[in-house]
Amino acid sequence: MRKKSRFMSIFSAVCLAFLFLTAWNVPGIFAQVSPPLTKFVDPLVIPPAFNPSANPNYPGADYYEIGMQKFLQKLHSSLPSTPVYGYGGPYNGIPEVFNYPAFTIEATMGKPVVVKWTNELPLGPHMLPQDYTLMGTTDMNGNPWPDDNRAIPHLHGGHDGHDSDGDPRYWLSPVGSSEINPYLPQGAPRHHVVDTYPNDQDSATLWYHDHAWGVTRFNPFCGLAGFYLIRDQYDTGETSNPGAAVTALNIPKGDYEIPLAIQDKIFNNDGTFFYPDEGVTPLHPVWVPEYFGDTAVVNGVVYPYLRVEPRRYRLRILNGSNARFYNLSFDAGDGPIPFFQIGGDGGLLFDRAAKLKQLLIAPGERADIIFDFKDFPMGKKVILKNDAPAPYPGGGEVALPEIMQFRVNKTLSSPDDTTPPGMLILPPGVTLIPTPGVPKRDVVMKENEDPITGNPIEVLLNGKRFTDPVEEKPKNGNTEIWQFINLTIDGHPMHMHLVRFQILNRQPFDVKAYTRDWNKYLKGNGPKPVLDNYLTKGPIRRPEANEIGWKDTAKAYPGEVLRVIAKFDVPILGNKKTPWLRPISGKERYVYHCHILEHEENDMMRPFEVTVP
Repeated sequence: MRKKSRFMSIFSAVCLAFLFLTAWNVPGIFAQVSPPLTKFVDPLVIPPAFNPSANPNYPGADYYEIGMQKFLQKLHSSLPSTPVYGYGGPYNGIPEVFNYPAFTIEATMGKPVVVKWTNELPLGPHMLPQDYTLMGTTDMNGNPWPDDNRAIPHLHGGHDGHDSDGDPRYWLSPVGSSEINPYLPQGAPRHHVVDTYPNDQDSATLWYHDHAWGVTRFNPFCGLAGFYLIRDQYDTGETSNPGAAVTALNIPKGDYEIPLAIQDKIFNNDGTFFYPDEGVTPLHPVWVPEYFGDTAVVNGVVYPYLRVEPRRYRLRILNGSNARFYNLSFDAGDGPIPFFQIGGDGGLLFDRAAKLKQLLIAPGERADIIFDFKDFPMGKKVILKNDAPAPYPGGGEVALPEIMQFRVNKTLSSPDDTTPPGMLILPPGVTLIPTPGVPKRDVVMKENEDPITGNPIEVLLNGKRFTDPVEEKPKNGNTEIWQFINLTIDGHPMHMHLVRFQILNRQPFDVKAYTRDWNKYLKGNGPKPVLDNYLTKGPIRRPEANEIGWKDTAKAYPGEVLRVIAKFDVPILGNKKTPWLRPISGKERYVYHCHILEHEENDMMRPFEVTVP
């Protein structure tokens, strides 16, 4: 009986594993597939920049009023208009213009931006299926919130005060019934908030997106995302620079600087987005471990094309997908074509550009690249391709081998006198040194499984849930090393709010032994594992050439520890430039998390507090 029982248990486990792997093989990861959609028939749409205004209440700042609404947008010429969520505001004399993705906010280093965000989404259920077992979907008594269309914007990569960081707990509701936000005056409307972004950082490709509890995996997916570009003396963005600083880089500008926000979707035949409403475990009846679409969408257009001149272009690429990694390359029919990356998440790379043939970019990451079309004859077509498996790195087939098309069919409007990217001298790097006496912080990533089905339930950080007490409490001004220890079989893009960090290295370790002792520690049957005791003789991998610079999101690979270093410095607010803000003191709370949105949504997010004297 015991042998038979054991055999049946093993047989059941094998069957369940087979079913799980089959269900998550790509393509065909879900039962629904998009209708046939012809590629490269619709032009790429480039979202323009919002128009800032002046507001006497915020002297010296660029002021914006941006709302959030549901509206219809045509994403492919053969699809019916798709219901989307998006940001909008005044533009060219029109009170509110909405678009997915949102219009771009252009900021200047040292000049604050103030945004009044207003939730104008419809009251009631979200247009995608909720799972009320997830954190933030119910109140403290376990009752669903009266409104699923919660929202709170987060400036991803911004060095901002906590009250403007988009804390997922302090969401806004269309009717003002949000969770109590201690940074709003008592009795203030809860459907809007005013945030200040000091922009005390170098030029960078940031992005803003929704971060509300319980709907983070839905709102950016549905369109609540946009670019936020910071300019400085190196990256002016000006098409002509009379009197510009001699430090300004001679790189493509204006019409030749193109933002590309890449997402993957599945469409229903009526043009609506498909998101599964059946989970992989009864413990989470709707939640799925990752969402992978079968259709590429760039700047809100399905498989677009872009007409280009035979010259250099600057492409600011954002991976805005929920879970999909992309390994991108440019191909005109003869294999990958070299290009140069000049910037990453937090700004320009240190010292020099990185020459690449492929670009691996995880959800939440950005890459600032220069691609040269000058040697292509008129009529040549270049395809932006992808060969990353999903899930990454050990998943099934590649479901999205093509992303978009570039057509060299515009005559050269003016000579291209930009500097070849291989010859660019980029700003020098800064070497961070850890504060003496401050120990390294370990962040252990481990997946928990349903004891009945064996399917994933969640991935926790240090065995803690989001609502567990705060453990990481760096002091303001300290520079710390964090070690992300990946016990799972997937790559995780780890994102830290507030700080820009530098990648130190990656190193393999004995996953089996560490996992065994970590499980004992969680059960109280042993000491906390000391990472140094599990490191193997495998090589320590320095950051890739295109990772040598400021980052806010980094890939933690299976079986490796990812080490990053960051200075925890809360921005100085309430000064002469921002007299309307409260002074910073006490404990400023931020979060860090995996940027696979289905993971982040399901407790793979933790708070940390910066103690400010």
